[in-house]
Amino acid sequence: SFPYHKLGIFSIPSHEIPAQHARLFGFQLCPMNFEIKRRGSIQDHVNHGWFANNGGCGYVLKPHWMRGLIEAPEVKSDKSLKITIISGHFIPCHHMSNVRGKSSLSVQVQLLGSPTDEKKLETQYVQESKGLRVRWDKDSTVNNCFVFSKIKRPEMALVYVILRRNDPDKGKRAIAQACVPLSLIRDGLRIIPLCNDKSEPIFGWLFVKIANDFFEKDR
Repeated sequence: SFPYHKLGIFSIPSHEIPAQHARLFGFQLCPMNFEIKRRGSIQDHVNHGWFANNGGCGYVLKPHWMRGLIEAPEVKSDKSLKITIISGHFIPCHHMSNVRGKSSLSVQVQLLGSPTDEKKLETQYVQESKGLRVRWDKDSTVNNCFVFSKIKRPEMALVYVILRRNDPDKGKRAIAQACVPLSLIRDGLRIIPLCNDKSEPIFGWLFVKIANDFFEKDR
């Protein structure tokens, strides 16, 4: 459901309602209207990513400060999340044979959550015709290192990764994605499994290096 005013003053379109905003208000149970008529709905991806907090069992406990147990903590400004995109493996480029010339790939990383924390960064496009192994660390001119700092509500934040392809004929479009809660991201060299636009796992992944200062190192 969604708010509606008879004069249309406070009405909200029923498509693409950001469920994360409802969670930020502390709603424990909220029916959302996902009209996913077209493929690649960001809200569907975010919804699947959020419930990765509990393995998809359908319930995520709110942080202590949202349950009135403690006051909302102040996050130190020196904490940050650093993501370095190294390479991609088995990228779904099976349509390459229908494209004239080489296509290029980029990785877009978005931080979703509180409106004050949201940020979007993207690598340059790297030419690759096969997709079996794509590297963003070979060229020093390619910006493949992203830093997200001053995140005020890390417990509610998600990292949304989109793999985008630029075809000479079809232009830019998303071909794979992954959405992970910030609380589940750990330091070190990591593999990010990719999903298609229906949030179904595919045989492909990104190899990244992560430094996450917001949560305990031993978890």
